[in-house]
Amino acid sequence: MKIFDWLDERAGHRRLLSHVLGERVLGGASFAYVFGSVLTYLLLQQMITGVFLALYYSPSSSDAWASVAHLQDTVTLGWFVRGLHSYGASAMVIVAGLHLLQTAVWGAYKKPRELNWIIGVMMLGLILAFALTGYLLPWDQKGYWATKVATGIAGTTPLAGEALQQVIQGGNEYGNLTLTRFFAIHVFILPALILGLLAGEWVVVRQFTRWWAPAASPLDRIN
Repeated sequence: MKIFDWLDERAGHRRLLSHVLGERVLGGASFAYVFGSVLTYLLLQQMITGVFLALYYSPSSSDAWASVAHLQDTVTLGWFVRGLHSYGASAMVIVAGLHLLQTAVWGAYKKPRELNWIIGVMMLGLILAFALTGYLLPWDQKGYWATKVATGIAGTTPLAGEALQQVIQGGNEYGNLTLTRFFAIHVFILPALILGLLAGEWVVVRQFTRWWAPAASPLDRIN
Protein backbone atom coordinates (compact mmCIF):
# COMPACT_ATOMS: atom_id res chain seq x y z
CA MET A 1 0.00 0.00 0.00
CA LYS A 2 1.19 3.49 -0.83
CA ILE A 3 0.63 4.74 2.72
CA PHE A 4 3.05 2.13 4.07
CA ASP A 5 5.59 2.96 1.35
CA TRP A 6 5.29 6.63 2.27
CA LEU A 7 5.71 5.84 5.96
CA ASP A 8 8.69 3.55 5.33
CA GLU A 9 10.50 6.27 3.35
CA ARG A 10 10.25 8.61 6.33
CA ALA A 11 10.36 6.30 9.35
CA GLY A 12 12.05 3.13 8.06
CA HIS A 13 9.60 0.91 9.92
CA ARG A 14 10.20 -2.10 7.66
CA ARG A 15 13.89 -2.11 8.45
CA LEU A 16 13.06 -1.82 12.15
CA LEU A 17 10.64 -4.76 11.98
CA SER A 18 13.21 -6.80 10.09
CA HIS A 19 15.77 -6.01 12.78
CA VAL A 20 13.38 -6.99 15.58
CA LEU A 21 11.79 -10.08 14.04
CA GLY A 22 14.46 -11.31 11.63
CA GLU A 23 16.93 -12.83 14.09
CA ARG A 24 17.92 -16.47 13.72
CA VAL A 25 16.60 -18.69 16.52
CA LEU A 26 19.45 -20.75 17.94
CA GLY A 27 18.75 -24.45 17.43
CA GLY A 28 15.74 -23.71 15.24
CA ALA A 29 12.14 -23.01 16.16
CA SER A 30 10.79 -25.07 19.05
CA PHE A 31 7.95 -25.08 21.57
CA ALA A 32 10.69 -24.96 24.21
CA TYR A 33 11.19 -21.28 23.32
CA VAL A 34 7.60 -20.13 23.78
CA PHE A 35 7.73 -19.06 27.43
CA GLY A 36 9.31 -15.67 26.75
CA SER A 37 6.82 -14.87 23.99
CA VAL A 38 3.90 -16.02 26.15
CA LEU A 39 5.07 -13.74 28.96
CA THR A 40 5.31 -10.80 26.56
CA TYR A 41 1.78 -11.50 25.32
CA LEU A 42 0.44 -11.80 28.88
CA LEU A 43 2.10 -8.52 29.85
CA LEU A 44 0.48 -6.81 26.86
CA GLN A 45 -2.88 -8.32 27.80
CA GLN A 46 -2.53 -7.12 31.39
CA MET A 47 -1.69 -3.60 30.26
CA ILE A 48 -4.67 -3.38 27.89
CA THR A 49 -7.19 -4.86 30.32
CA GLY A 50 -5.66 -2.83 33.15
CA VAL A 51 -6.31 0.43 31.30
CA PHE A 52 -9.93 -0.61 30.80
CA LEU A 53 -10.32 -1.48 34.49
CA ALA A 54 -8.74 1.82 35.54
CA LEU A 55 -11.45 3.70 33.62
CA TYR A 56 -14.01 2.43 36.15
CA TYR A 57 -11.92 1.91 39.28
CA SER A 58 -11.95 4.34 42.20
CA PRO A 59 -8.82 4.01 44.40
CA SER A 60 -10.61 5.00 47.59
CA SER A 61 -11.36 2.87 50.63
CA SER A 62 -14.96 4.07 50.55
CA ASP A 63 -15.57 3.50 46.82
CA ALA A 64 -13.13 0.81 45.63
CA TRP A 65 -15.32 -2.22 46.31
CA ALA A 66 -18.41 -0.55 44.83
CA SER A 67 -16.54 0.45 41.66
CA VAL A 68 -15.33 -3.12 41.18
CA ALA A 69 -18.87 -4.45 41.77
CA HIS A 70 -20.23 -1.96 39.23
CA LEU A 71 -17.64 -3.10 36.68
CA GLN A 72 -18.34 -6.75 37.38
CA ASP A 73 -22.14 -6.62 37.35
CA THR A 74 -23.19 -3.60 35.28
CA VAL A 75 -20.59 -2.67 32.65
CA THR A 76 -20.93 -4.55 29.36
CA LEU A 77 -18.38 -7.38 29.29
CA GLY A 78 -16.82 -5.92 32.42
CA TRP A 79 -16.82 -9.35 34.04
CA PHE A 80 -14.96 -10.75 31.03
CA VAL A 81 -12.24 -8.08 31.04
CA ARG A 82 -11.80 -8.38 34.79
CA GLY A 83 -11.57 -12.16 34.44
CA LEU A 84 -8.90 -11.83 31.76
CA HIS A 85 -6.93 -9.52 34.02
CA SER A 86 -7.30 -11.71 37.09
CA TYR A 87 -6.50 -15.03 35.45
CA GLY A 88 -3.80 -13.39 33.33
CA ALA A 89 -2.05 -12.30 36.52
CA SER A 90 -2.01 -15.88 37.80
CA ALA A 91 -0.84 -17.12 34.41
CA MET A 92 2.08 -14.66 34.43
CA VAL A 93 3.31 -15.97 37.77
CA ILE A 94 3.07 -19.59 36.61
CA VAL A 95 4.69 -19.03 33.20
CA ALA A 96 7.47 -16.88 34.67
CA GLY A 97 8.23 -19.59 37.23
CA LEU A 98 8.30 -22.28 34.51
CA HIS A 99 10.51 -20.09 32.34
CA LEU A 100 13.10 -19.60 35.07
CA LEU A 101 12.91 -23.28 36.01
CA GLN A 102 13.58 -24.22 32.41
CA THR A 103 16.50 -21.79 32.27
CA ALA A 104 17.98 -23.29 35.44
CA VAL A 105 17.54 -26.90 34.28
CA TRP A 106 19.05 -26.22 30.87
CA GLY A 107 21.94 -24.23 32.35
CA ALA A 108 21.05 -21.19 30.25
CA TYR A 109 22.15 -18.91 33.11
CA LYS A 110 25.81 -19.76 32.56
CA LYS A 111 28.37 -17.61 30.74
CA PRO A 112 27.75 -15.59 28.62
CA ARG A 113 24.06 -15.35 29.63
CA GLU A 114 24.40 -14.37 33.29
CA LEU A 115 22.93 -10.92 32.67
CA ASN A 116 19.93 -12.47 30.94
CA TRP A 117 19.32 -14.63 34.03
CA ILE A 118 19.67 -11.69 36.42
CA ILE A 119 17.14 -9.63 34.45
CA GLY A 120 14.76 -12.60 34.41
CA VAL A 121 14.94 -13.00 38.19
CA MET A 122 14.28 -9.29 38.63
CA MET A 123 11.27 -9.50 36.32
CA LEU A 124 9.90 -12.43 38.32
CA GLY A 125 10.17 -10.28 41.45
CA LEU A 126 8.23 -7.50 39.74
CA ILE A 127 5.55 -9.97 38.57
CA LEU A 128 5.11 -11.14 42.15
CA ALA A 129 4.89 -7.49 43.24
CA PHE A 130 2.16 -6.97 40.61
CA ALA A 131 0.25 -9.91 42.08
CA LEU A 132 0.62 -8.63 45.64
CA THR A 133 -0.41 -5.04 44.94
CA GLY A 134 -3.25 -6.02 42.62
CA TYR A 135 -4.72 -8.44 45.16
CA LEU A 136 -5.66 -5.57 47.48
CA LEU A 137 -7.27 -3.31 44.91
CA PRO A 138 -10.79 -4.85 44.98
CA TRP A 139 -10.77 -3.95 48.70
CA ASP A 140 -12.66 -7.09 49.65
CA GLN A 141 -12.16 -9.30 52.70
CA LYS A 142 -9.91 -11.76 50.89
CA GLY A 143 -7.58 -9.14 49.50
CA TYR A 144 -7.59 -7.08 52.69
CA TRP A 145 -6.53 -9.86 55.05
CA ALA A 146 -4.13 -11.54 52.64
CA THR A 147 -2.28 -8.27 52.08
CA LYS A 148 -2.33 -7.51 55.80
CA VAL A 149 -0.52 -10.80 56.40
CA ALA A 150 2.01 -10.00 53.65
CA THR A 151 2.81 -6.54 54.99
CA GLY A 152 2.97 -8.00 58.50
CA ILE A 153 5.67 -10.37 57.28
CA ALA A 154 7.52 -7.40 55.76
CA GLY A 155 7.28 -5.71 59.15
CA THR A 156 9.35 -8.51 60.72
CA THR A 157 12.38 -7.58 58.60
CA PRO A 158 15.34 -6.93 60.93
CA LEU A 159 16.14 -3.28 61.69
CA ALA A 160 13.99 -1.62 58.99
CA GLY A 161 10.89 -3.82 59.23
CA GLU A 162 8.61 -1.50 61.19
CA ALA A 163 9.53 1.55 59.12
CA LEU A 164 9.08 -0.43 55.91
CA GLN A 165 5.64 -1.60 56.96
CA GLN A 166 4.54 1.94 57.79
CA VAL A 167 5.76 3.23 54.43
CA ILE A 168 3.86 0.50 52.59
CA GLN A 169 0.69 0.99 54.65
CA GLY A 170 0.87 4.77 54.66
CA GLY A 171 0.74 4.83 58.46
CA ASN A 172 0.25 2.58 61.44
CA GLU A 173 -3.02 1.09 60.21
CA TYR A 174 -4.64 0.06 56.95
CA GLY A 175 -6.79 2.68 55.30
CA ASN A 176 -7.23 4.96 52.32
CA LEU A 177 -3.51 5.72 52.01
CA THR A 178 -2.74 2.00 51.90
CA LEU A 179 -5.05 1.51 48.94
CA THR A 180 -3.87 4.58 47.04
CA ARG A 181 -0.22 3.60 47.51
CA PHE A 182 -0.83 0.07 46.28
CA PHE A 183 -2.75 1.49 43.32
CA ALA A 184 0.06 3.90 42.43
CA ILE A 185 2.67 1.15 42.70
CA HIS A 186 0.54 -1.23 40.63
CA VAL A 187 -0.32 1.08 37.72
CA PHE A 188 2.65 3.48 37.57
CA ILE A 189 5.84 2.26 39.21
CA LEU A 190 5.79 -1.47 38.44
CA PRO A 191 4.80 -1.10 34.74
CA ALA A 192 7.61 1.40 34.18
CA LEU A 193 10.13 -0.91 35.84
CA ILE A 194 9.06 -4.08 34.03
CA LEU A 195 8.97 -2.36 30.62
CA GLY A 196 12.50 -1.10 31.26
CA LEU A 197 13.67 -4.60 32.16
CA LEU A 198 11.86 -6.05 29.13
CA ALA A 199 13.73 -3.62 26.88
CA GLY A 200 16.99 -4.62 28.57
CA GLU A 201 16.14 -8.30 28.09
CA TRP A 202 15.49 -7.73 24.41
CA VAL A 203 18.82 -5.95 23.94
CA VAL A 204 20.74 -8.69 25.77
CA VAL A 205 19.06 -11.49 23.80
CA ARG A 206 19.75 -9.72 20.49
CA GLN A 207 23.40 -9.22 21.42
CA PHE A 208 23.69 -12.90 22.32
CA THR A 209 22.13 -14.12 19.07
CA ARG A 210 24.38 -11.83 17.02
CA TRP A 211 27.48 -13.05 18.81
CA TRP A 212 26.73 -16.77 18.52
CA ALA A 213 24.69 -16.85 15.31
CA PRO A 214 25.03 -13.92 12.90
CA ALA A 215 21.83 -13.08 11.07
CA ALA A 216 21.22 -15.32 8.09
CA SER A 217 19.89 -14.26 4.72
CA PRO A 218 16.12 -14.49 4.13
CA LEU A 219 16.71 -17.55 1.97
CA ASP A 220 18.56 -19.27 4.84
CA ARG A 221 15.66 -18.54 7.17
CA ILE A 222 13.21 -20.13 4.77
CA ASN A 223 15.37 -23.21 4.37
